[in-house]
Amino acid sequence: MIQFGIDTILDHPPVWKEKKIGLVTNHAATTKDGYYVREALLRQGFEIQKLFSPEHGLDVKGADGHEMKDGTDILTGLPVISLYSTKLAPNESDLADLDLVLFDIPDVGSRFYTYLWTLTYVMEACARFHKPLYLLDRPNP
Repeated sequence: MIQFGIDTILDHPPVWKEKKIGLVTNHAATTKDGYYVREALLRQGFEIQKLFSPEHGLDVKGADGHEMKDGTDILTGLPVISLYSTKLAPNESDLADLDLVLFDIPDVGSRFYTYLWTLTYVMEACARFHKPLYLLDRPNP
């Protein structure tokens, strides 16, 4: 049976569950039961502090190549920082109040899709600002 990374940490919560977490995600990232990742993590008591969204935005409704604005998630009330605007990576102030970053975005595994580059930029920012990054893996559709 294939299991998503999100379902693994929900079934076996890690020691960092109560750390301050930034989550890079969008509406396409769901659990095996169909819940949005951010919703499932909050229900289980994970301390999600803010969300980061890639191209097309958190709700995956933005047009190809169009900048997305920062905002507030209507589902959780959490701040949403766009990583497809004037900046493509979190900056130091975005990460300052976080202990770690989770990344869960389904992708097609193709080099020219921007989600792979979002991951690359997030990895570089986390390394630069000394923040652990956890990639919640999923099979390539």
